[in-house]
Parts: sequence; C-alpha cells; structure tokens
Amino acid sequence: MKLWLEKNTGRRVVERIEAHSGAVIERSSLTNNLTSSNREVNVGLPTINDELDEAVRFYSDPSQVDLVLVSGCGNDVGVQNLLNASNTGEVDDMTDAKCGTPVANLLRRIAT
Repeated sequence: MKLWLEKNTGRRVVERIEAHSGAVIERSSLTNNLTSSNREVNVGLPTINDELDEAVRFYSDPSQVDLVLVSGCGNDVGVQNLLNASNTGEVDDMTDAKCGTPVANLLRRIAT
C-alpha cells in the first residue's frame, strides 16, 4: 500500500502499522485477556481502539495524518460463528451488536 500511494500521489508516505491478527474493536468483545508480541498470533489485545490510541501518541502532530486505514469487526463476531450456517439470525444480531455501534464510535474517533 505504501509504495502504491507514493507512486500514485508523488508524495512521501510515512507508514505506521499498529494492526495485529485477531484484534477486536472494543474490550467488551474479548473472551480472554491474552496478548502477544508476535502480530501474527490471533489474540484480541490490544484492541483496535488501543491501537488507535498508540498511533495517536506516535504522531507529534496528528494534523499531519492524511490517511487512516482500519479493518475490523470480523474478529468481534468470530469466524466460527460466521461459518456456521445454522445460526444466521444469531450472526445477524451479533454483527449488529458488535459491529454497528462499536464501528460507528471508532469512525467518529478517527474523524476527530
């Protein structure tokens, strides 16, 4: 993504990655409090909100940030739930509860 942005905008891109496998949006979606220093280990902590806080602390002048990419919600619902065709209604309810308001709150944070 960084190289593509630099090539297509002609601007230097400073990349900061906080993401890790398994991150959930909010702590309320956690089933445990496990963490790992390896970003490929599928654990919920730090949450996406925690990662956002860390990214904000990294930049001395957040007004210099032009782009924030966020991907989330699937881990909050759980892949095992998404792949279980027998509980479609439950998945809809869970997706609305864990992704509706939490994602809206996260987007409001990013926009400010």
